[in-house]
Amino acid sequence: MKRAPILALPILFAILLSTSFSMVAYGATEKAVEFRPCPASREYITALEFLRDNKDLKLPETEARKVADAIAKGCAGAAERFIRVSGLLTRAGFSGHEAAENGKRFAVGTAAEVDTFVSVFKRAFAEEYLDLDLEASLHMALALSKEFAGDQPQVRNDFERLLAFCSEDRKLGLPKPQCGAFASRLAAKGEPWNGGVALPFIRGYEYLTSTHGPSLITGDALKLGEALLAAGPGAFENFTQAYGYAVAEHGLALGRENAIKFARELALTTDKHAP
Repeated sequence: MKRAPILALPILFAILLSTSFSMVAYGATEKAVEFRPCPASREYITALEFLRDNKDLKLPETEARKVADAIAKGCAGAAERFIRVSGLLTRAGFSGHEAAENGKRFAVGTAAEVDTFVSVFKRAFAEEYLDLDLEASLHMALALSKEFAGDQPQVRNDFERLLAFCSEDRKLGLPKPQCGAFASRLAAKGEPWNGGVALPFIRGYEYLTSTHGPSLITGDALKLGEALLAAGPGAFENFTQAYGYAVAEHGLALGRENAIKFARELALTTDKHAP
């Protein structure tokens, strides 16, 4: 009987050792994956019992079960998010089906999205604020929450600040519908920003209308301010610096109109290589 060569044993041992290390490494990789528990059963039961007990939604049992199943896919907190949104919409006057459909969108999402939606919808719909109709209020609230990819607390804060700014008589004093469109449109421009847009815009507007700046009338200042806002966080500072240099005798010594044009062109220059 021939015996295996002695040299084969170290090779075999090396192979086995390598395999075991690979298995350990694989196990370590597997353990590194974070699994978050999804209490789908709890969310389903909570949602279905709410739908059965809620007299405003009036969903048939078959539809209620389908809605509860969709809600459960949102995992932790999904039922609560659904209840907050659908409850608000039914109290405002939406049908049970419409309220449930919009509520489902927020079941799969975050509590911050719900906070923004509720805040914006209430201000849009309330008579003492914008007094918009149901559809307009819903559209505005969705645009700044579920359809907004930026920082939720920040856009909510921006909307509230801009709403107060444009509605006060000592500030802009715009009519309610115009003020709402203004506040939501500008707040939405903060989606790519790292920080709020309300304060930079307000400060920029004050400069544009002041005697230290170009002394623009309200309409022209709002138009230019919105263009600067869309250009990015540094645009207002760029404009202020450029305009000050353009009108200075030791700078360019330009007249007001040419100085505005010069400063605007520099301020709206953006970094094409920026992410």
